[in-house]
Amino acid sequence: AIDLGGRTYVCSGEIFNRAMALRPSDADTLALESRKRALEAEDTKLSARVVDRTSKTSVDQYNMALGSYLFKAQRFDVDVDIYNDRVDAYRGYVQANCSPQ
Repeated sequence: AIDLGGRTYVCSGEIFNRAMALRPSDADTLALESRKRALEAEDTKLSARVVDRTSKTSVDQYNMALGSYLFKAQRFDVDVDIYNDRVDAYRGYVQANCSPQ
């Protein structure tokens, strides 16, 4: 049986196996959650950072840190979209091929 948001579906063995292959793994979910927490921590750190605007070095270091953060955040957003597409494919497959109970 497969639970989708409180609704249970029953599938034949082969269909169940295919559904499980489509489902994002717990490791994928945990990895995204970990990356999200790391980005939130980095955002907090950047927001609290004091930049001496009269110092080119200070401004350059901040801009490099900000650029790195923005790159990671953009990559994270892409990976979340990919993850969500996988979840949608899994849910759609289960709903189309399994029997609700």
